[in-house]
Amino acid sequence: MRYATSDAPRITVRHLLSHAAGFPEDNPWGDQQLSASDDDLSRMIERGIPFSNTPGVAYEYSNFGFAILGRIVVNVSGMPYARYIQQKVLRPLGMTSTTLEARDVPASRLAHGYRLQDGAWLEEAQLPDGSFGAMGGMLTSSADLSRWVGLMLSAWPPRDGAESPVLKRSSLREMQQVWRFAPGSAARLANGTLTMNGGGYAYGLRVSQNCLFNHIVAHSGGLPGFGSQMRWLPEYGVGIIALGNLTYTSWGAPIDAAYEGVGQEWRTLTPRHRAVASARRHAGQGDAAHHQRMDAATRR
Repeated sequence: MRYATSDAPRITVRHLLSHAAGFPEDNPWGDQQLSASDDDLSRMIERGIPFSNTPGVAYEYSNFGFAILGRIVVNVSGMPYARYIQQKVLRPLGMTSTTLEARDVPASRLAHGYRLQDGAWLEEAQLPDGSFGAMGGMLTSSADLSRWVGLMLSAWPPRDGAESPVLKRSSLREMQQVWRFAPGSAARLANGTLTMNGGGYAYGLRVSQNCLFNHIVAHSGGLPGFGSQMRWLPEYGVGIIALGNLTYTSWGAPIDAAYEGVGQEWRTLTPRHRAVASARRHAGQGDAAHHQRMDAATRR
């Protein structure tokens, strides 16, 4: 592989997960590759991957990078990507309605997607699943997607006890931490509240902070015929999901308004308490007093 510069670091899985591999932004090109076969992806990689940056220095949303992550799953697990996801993620979570193939959904339950063109609603064809399926195109229900968001929220607070069969809580928390920072947004006045967002990209998720909430995790999805968003607050255990069957359905503003209402009016919404570690719980009084002094010094 020919990197952008001679001093470039080798691409890591973390680079790919956080869109920092140096590949150029490829929306909406990536949407058009969902039908690509495994051989097609192999040929793309063999021809050479274009770089717009050296790995590890900038964020650029790369569907190509997530297709490569899907290939890594195939190589490591020894099974097709869709089967691995079904067996290791979806079934253990009880997500029985979720699939990568539209043909697996009963006709009576399949949502049809549309685009608005010249004042007319035109139906979009259901998209196929191929080697780029790791970057998007999954079909799900509101109940199933709620289970997924619930898994993410279950990682907080850190505590003792049994783990999820899908992924350890520590790994789930790692997924929801900023690994590639993004510049903060300009301050704006919305519904009488001054807001400003800062944050960046985690692993396949966006993480932000605003004047109301310290930790917001989200991702939106857009394909021909559909648009979605999921957004949750790990500190509070609250999440919102939205699914629409219009091309690139925009859910940002309605969910913003909902959370602004939560932050301003739901006075009963309180942060979840962090569990006390057993080692500290059994520590001597003198040690506890030492910690209190150190905490006070840190605050100053």
